[in-house]
Amino acid sequence: MSSQHSQPPEGPEELLRGLSGPPAPPRSRMRAHVLAVLVGLVVTPAALYLALLGIDMLLPLEGSSDVVGAGPLLLGLLLLAVLGMVAARASSLALGVGGLVWGVLPGLVGLPLIRPLLGPSTAPLTDPLLRPLASGLVLAAGAALVAGGAACHLARRAGRRQEREEAALARGAGAETPAAPRSRMWGHALSAFFSLVLLPPVAVLLGRGTTAALVLGTTLTRQPWQEPSLLAGTVLLAVVVLLAGLSSLGPQLAGWLLLAVGALAVLFAQGVDRLEPLLSALSVLPGGFQLLVSGTWLLLGGILAVCGGAAHFARRSGRRYERADLALTSAEA
Repeated sequence: MSSQHSQPPEGPEELLRGLSGPPAPPRSRMRAHVLAVLVGLVVTPAALYLALLGIDMLLPLEGSSDVVGAGPLLLGLLLLAVLGMVAARASSLALGVGGLVWGVLPGLVGLPLIRPLLGPSTAPLTDPLLRPLASGLVLAAGAALVAGGAACHLARRAGRRQEREEAALARGAGAETPAAPRSRMWGHALSAFFSLVLLPPVAVLLGRGTTAALVLGTTLTRQPWQEPSLLAGTVLLAVVVLLAGLSSLGPQLAGWLLLAVGALAVLFAQGVDRLEPLLSALSVLPGGFQLLVSGTWLLLGGILAVCGGAAHFARRSGRRYERADLALTSAEA
């Protein structure tokens, strides 16, 4: 037997050890983390409040729908997109810290959080927050943002690992140019499949949970975290967002689908009566009516789409970061 077959094949780590020059020391990302935390703390409350304000105007509890609410809603979603880009390019803490401080923690407390502020003089400011806090929508949105931060972190690490492996394969083959990117078809397929499969149970659980939480939350006798269905739906929603760490395709598909469903309710509120049969069918689901008229799908759909896009760019950012590190390693030879 030849010596060629007696030796195990070299893996990526062994091949990378043969690079000319010592490994470059890891660059500090402290400034990126600090920037991301500041952006998360400042931008997240503005984004959530504007989105909720727009939803409250488009789908009010009483009175007619005001199309002007589309402005605050779109601006809120745009700020969420800015938050996602900071998480993708700088640090995932932008989504994680923002979602935890301004979503999860207030959502756990529910309506009692703003009870001292309730009054005739503050009603214009606090009214958009009443339903989301009492129903647990803020809790679900915050958990989705935290999961989006984790997905960005996982996607960035996966991008660095992919770049490192492809550089090792190119070096092992003696090629001067990087190897062609490996197909990620299975990752895209699994992400899309599980995202769409999990969406119906998320809808049922969130529908039941938000309806029950809203009834008891407005009487200040119960907090959102005390509703098992709401917690289960929130966990499943976070799982859907986490799939963006594998591939951003699934969460983005789910997000745009939820946005489309939420937009149907807005169009119906604006007088498009031909949508009534479709909305009636969706309302048959447990809690489906509450999800439609509360604008839940508009906010959560926007968050899913933003987190999926952020994870996509985080993976590319990780590859770019690793490519720079490998170039520094070779340059220090």
